[in-house]
Amino acid sequence: MLACEIIRNVKIFWLFNHPAPYKIDFFNELGKHSDLTVCFERDTEGSRNPLFYQNVVKNFKAIVCKSIKLGPIDNFTNMPISILKKEAFDIVVINGWRTLTEQKAIRYCRKNNIPYVYAINGGIINHDEASWINKKKIKYTKGAMAYLSPDEKSSEYLIHYGADSSKIHHYPYSTVFESTILDKPLGIKQKQEYKEKYGFVGKRVFISSGQFINRKNNELIIKAWANMNKDDSLYLIGDGHLKDKYEELIKGNNLDNVFIRPFVKHSELLDMLRGADAYLFTTKEDIYGHVVNEALSQGIPVIATTASNASQHLITDGLNGCLIEPTEASLIYAINRLDFKTAPLEAIRVAKENTIEKMSETHLQIFKELIEK
Repeated sequence: MLACEIIRNVKIFWLFNHPAPYKIDFFNELGKHSDLTVCFERDTEGSRNPLFYQNVVKNFKAIVCKSIKLGPIDNFTNMPISILKKEAFDIVVINGWRTLTEQKAIRYCRKNNIPYVYAINGGIINHDEASWINKKKIKYTKGAMAYLSPDEKSSEYLIHYGADSSKIHHYPYSTVFESTILDKPLGIKQKQEYKEKYGFVGKRVFISSGQFINRKNNELIIKAWANMNKDDSLYLIGDGHLKDKYEELIKGNNLDNVFIRPFVKHSELLDMLRGADAYLFTTKEDIYGHVVNEALSQGIPVIATTASNASQHLITDGLNGCLIEPTEASLIYAINRLDFKTAPLEAIRVAKENTIEKMSETHLQIFKELIEK
């Protein structure tokens, strides 16, 4: 019997920062098979484009707190504790420790002997952080009855900050449904149709998407493109405070094969990716990196720095993409050595192992095991 059939009536409480669309999709899937209540600490994350928040709640109870916002992410509200006081839940999940709201929820659960699951979307150890920050992370990381981690690197993060390794459970982290993944790589004619659909020019098309911020490191790609063939086009899709700087770099280097496109919602990005030949992800740091699997799902090999957990977890160097150091030379070398004919098939194979449906089923199985214990 499937785990989803066993715990259909189990009550789950999940505390999460904001109603990110990829989480709404996951919670809708999880809510099909459980009595799920999700408490969002705030309505938006400060730096997000309004188009980011488009997904509709269907299969779970969503509560958006009226919180005191302290910057783009942090906040404070007592609402999660009020809910826990009024209702009994079989599973309580707290997604991280960073905000004052999450910290208070953790302290409340400990004080009242409420077992809770500590979930993370990813994690990177900071060996240079101040000692007081290190102690704070340890304080709020240790003590959960179980931990949810998307990959081995994130598990190392949990263990470093005090988690019991025997209590860590892995899940396939995904932002794509099975139905959105290509069955097989597109043929030359089909690929060209998507290029024409989105007005992509050039013999080969390379895409990078996301926020135009320093951490995403798009300047590296732009500078590298000064040494690329003029038939290779680069499309930067997104927005952010560095847009003007990107435009200056493009103009200053006379790069008429580099284009900036506005932010698009998730479903359109997936469709747009089908017109690309490779995805470039030169991040300086990402605790995970959803877009890696998103690109793979459309049969697009990914060239990425090792500074993201998703790239290390999902990319096999030389097969479905390339892992690089954050340098122009490394990026150009990877583009030249990647097999664009065979990589798309391996990209799809990996993506099919990481879907929202499998993510939900894995969580349900973990919760079933915890309840039985």
